Amino acid sequence: MERAIAKTANAILSSALTTAAGFAALALMRVRLGADMGLLMARGVLLSVVCTLVVLPSLVLALQSVIDRLTHPVLLPSFRGLASLVVRGRVPVFAVALLVLVVGFVGSSRVSLSYDIDSTFPRDMPSIAAMEEFGDVVSGLREMYIVARGVPGWRLQRMTAALRGMDGVTGAGCLADVVDPAVPLDFVPDGVASRYVAGEYSAAILSVDSRASDEAMNSLIAGIREMLPRALDQANASDASDASGASDALGASGASGALDAADASVYFTGGPVIASDLMRLTSHDISVVNMVSVAAIFIIVAIAFRSLTAPVVLVAAIQCAIWLNQSISYFTHTPLFFFSGLAINAIQLGATVDYAILMASTFRGKLGTCSPTHAMRLAVEESGPAILCSGGAMFAAIMGVYASTSLRAAKDLAALLARGAIVSTVVTTVLLPAVLLMAHKVLAKTSAGWPEGTREGFR
Repeated sequence: MERAIAKTANAILSSALTTAAGFAALALMRVRLGADMGLLMARGVLLSVVCTLVVLPSLVLALQSVIDRLTHPVLLPSFRGLASLVVRGRVPVFAVALLVLVVGFVGSSRVSLSYDIDSTFPRDMPSIAAMEEFGDVVSGLREMYIVARGVPGWRLQRMTAALRGMDGVTGAGCLADVVDPAVPLDFVPDGVASRYVAGEYSAAILSVDSRASDEAMNSLIAGIREMLPRALDQANASDASDASGASDALGASGASGALDAADASVYFTGGPVIASDLMRLTSHDISVVNMVSVAAIFIIVAIAFRSLTAPVVLVAAIQCAIWLNQSISYFTHTPLFFFSGLAINAIQLGATVDYAILMASTFRGKLGTCSPTHAMRLAVEESGPAILCSGGAMFAAIMGVYASTSLRAAKDLAALLARGAIVSTVVTTVLLPAVLLMAHKVLAKTSAGWPEGTREGFR
């Protein structure tokens, strides 16, 4: 057991650190759902390492007699045939790997993301069913809101009048459009006032066509955001002019009707606005999370292998699997919920880079006594069952989540991760060995302690 711990500790720690780094990169997301999930999974990986190196050896020694009695033949298939096929056909397999890399990159860059949070909930939920029924009544209209503090109703009325003239706005109204601004609020029925006024805040309601394209909706939202400050400034200028004229006729007391711009604030919100903000945040978060996760894993693998080229090969292999996984959604015309597209890169990279590390470290270990081709045969034969077992376990566990949840967001992420486990398993057992063989001479020259291999292998 001492020798087993000493021999495997470095590989376990390297794998754990790369996995934790991939998960921890999610903590940089400004969407708190991803940040919380990333920290939770990274913490779980570190705790698993402690259990694997401390608790598991103790349990194995304590239950050794039981384990011996329950020992059975290996049920996993032999990888000898696959190993021979990959080694003999390493040139065409390497070409296939490059083709898959290109196709995966193109497909993943074109996959569409869905930002409709409402669509992630089960259709039979009472609130969702009611919302859909209401949507049928209003013919697909969606609402956006301008919430103002310290802005008189008649001034908000001017804003809604300007908004009604914008392309894409099917309707806009505030309390002043329903009730004369001269009528005191206390005289307005509660059922009417509560729709537009709450405390010191007043609201204007905008109706837009939900069937508009994302580009048209984003353009409309950007236009409204640009218009609101101008409308507020114009209203303030109008107030100042009116107050100046009143001051000439009535004295200084007439200026009290003007509103100080510093006291007024306007907020723009609603479902389409939130979706637009999510698109902007997601675009930034995807770039940050991807760069940080790849950089962190690259550094850890470079230190573990004492190489600058080994991490390039290993990270590229898993990145190929990630792109291929995402491109399947593009080729099947299946849009991804935005959070799935955001998190899959860090999660799949962190969870499955271990497969590539295992294959590469086994190959390097065999090179001390074998030729490169024979070392790769042995590496595939020995690492293949472990990778298949790990990938199969990940697939089974995630499919349990997929089958048990009715939330589309969870289903999308679970399906993507389960598919990613299978894709990563295939890439690391079929494509990566050929790439390692083709890049072996470069790896030997650019890595410390990477053997060149013997001229003749043994069997």
